[in-house]
Amino acid sequence: MTTAHATPEDYARSRALPEPPEGIEPTLSKASALVDGLLLTATYPPPRPGGPVVRHALREATCATVAWWSHTAGPAPRRYDTMAQVRSSGAQVTRVGPEAVRILTAAGLLGDPPVRHWGAEWR
Repeated sequence: MTTAHATPEDYARSRALPEPPEGIEPTLSKASALVDGLLLTATYPPPRPGGPVVRHALREATCATVAWWSHTAGPAPRRYDTMAQVRSSGAQVTRVGPEAVRILTAAGLLGDPPVRHWGAEWR
């Protein structure tokens, strides 16, 4: 099983809860595995991302995924043969939620650097 990117306390803190929900550890592990799945085919220019910024993004994306599941029916089981099918179908996004994708994109973890100041280039 995947090591969770977030602890129950991290989840409670990220969602402004007084205390973590009971028994949330397996859900955090499952969410971490799906977040990791988004990163499987990502490529990065050297140096590879790492450090506290990456750990923070993974932790927040994991918490956002669990929160997404609390507002939807949870992770829908799907079967795909390749990661390309998952990415092209958008299925992984619907499983982790848009907030998690936004967090990972902003941190530059989905393989494409975040867009910065794009409007200035069009002037």
